Amino acid sequence: MSWFVDALRHNPELAIFLTLALGFAVGRLKIGSFSLGTVVGTLLAGVLVGLGISSLSMNSGAVRRVGAALAKHSEDFYRQVARAALVSHTPSGARAAVKAMVS
Repeated sequence: MSWFVDALRHNPELAIFLTLALGFAVGRLKIGSFSLGTVVGTLLAGVLVGLGISSLSMNSGAVRRVGAALAKHSEDFYRQVARAALVSHTPSGARAAVKAMVS
């Protein structure tokens, strides 16, 4: 699956066409008398493709582990971590700042 996400990142035109195709298909689906429509379907597909779809696949065991890891610190601590990431001027700088605070 990572090769697919990498291909979309390196070829944004593929991501655009994939978004349009998925959005059109999702928009045409009907459940009873309910359907999203092609515009909403395309917007939803754009969000999912933009997130890299694989980042949404998390089983219930993983959710519990993430919750337990987050419970180790306070909300104020995570606010400080977010501020440290936001003042960084590059993504790598933000990543390094967060890693330094969380490790």
